Amino acid sequence: MKYTTLGSTGARVSRICLGTWQLGGEWGEAVREGGIRSVSRALDLGINFFDTAAVYGNGKSEAGLAEGLGDALRTRREEIVISTKGGVEIRRGASQQGAFRNCDESFLRSGLERSLRILGTEYVDVFTIHWPDMTIPFEETAGVLKSFVAEGLVRHIGISNFDVEQTNEIATHCEVAINQLPFSLLDRRIAVDIIPFCEERGMEVLAWGPLAHGVLGGELPTDSSKFAKDDWRAQNPAFQGDKLRTLADVVAQLAERAEKLGCTLPQLAVAWMLNSPYKVTPIVGALEPAHVDAAVGALEIELSEAEIRRLEEIVEPVHPFSLGTLDGEGIMQQRSQKRS
Repeated sequence: MKYTTLGSTGARVSRICLGTWQLGGEWGEAVREGGIRSVSRALDLGINFFDTAAVYGNGKSEAGLAEGLGDALRTRREEIVISTKGGVEIRRGASQQGAFRNCDESFLRSGLERSLRILGTEYVDVFTIHWPDMTIPFEETAGVLKSFVAEGLVRHIGISNFDVEQTNEIATHCEVAINQLPFSLLDRRIAVDIIPFCEERGMEVLAWGPLAHGVLGGELPTDSSKFAKDDWRAQNPAFQGDKLRTLADVVAQLAERAEKLGCTLPQLAVAWMLNSPYKVTPIVGALEPAHVDAAVGALEIELSEAEIRRLEEIVEPVHPFSLGTLDGEGIMQQRSQKRS
């Protein structure tokens, strides 16, 4: 396993972080159980950096992570780096339904305390605001986060999906260790501004979605009718007509490059990130232990600058490929009141 230092924190973390969204149970218990085994396998292979969130399965992901880590949470706690996220509230009332950003102090505190109970640990290494709540001043949110650090409940503060302006503002009120952002070979927009901004200030960028919503996970059909009826891509505009045909052609070319390099397309996608000039840590998911083995294998793939340029040229016809925006509109809703 290869290791690096997490931003300016001094914490030693594996070069890849294992994400645990799939432990939330949304894809069924079989997938969740495979994900739990993947956590154990990751630990065996030297991965010591794990990402989760309270909103993933309403705590089921955190519980699955704790189960997968097992006794290591007690015997090797100082070696393990756990990042969990808070500040998203699930509402199921008659008037409001869905996921809402909520950085009220009481909600953040109760959420953190619940996460600690579920994880079975006295502290988390990083507590991250999942999405920026624009209804509450960042200075107020930062004060709450600093109190968590002072109380020993949290070691470092993280943010997720904050743009440059938002990152700069909250960082004037507290020391931010990480910013989690969408980043992949198919969508490199944050390399222009946010990545260098974070690097200059000693913040680690954790890249979520390195396989671009699964697009870099393998072969794509050229006709949307080939998707199963319950496949979310079947009705998504990004996977229709000429857009799909162009995307499928790009994926085929990337798969060909991967074959010539002796690896799989997912491994190539992660290897591109690890070999690129951008200092980021990919968050990789795993539905089964074999996926962890494959992700770790990407650490051994060396790509020349010329190869990196070639890969970026191949994806140019579809860049940037994204199913959402950085501010998360349509993903996590703002509350009704406006920020002062």
